[in-house]
Amino acid sequence: MTILEQAAQVLHEEARAIEELSSRLDHNFVNAVNM
Repeated sequence: MTILEQAAQVLHEEARAIEELSSRLDHNFVNAVNM
């Protein structure tokens, strides 16, 4: 695997983690607003 392929894989995994985190934060924010 080249360094570029490794970098692309890391970015892909980070993007997925950020997506998960942001959807969780959105959910918490909505819950806080609804209280």
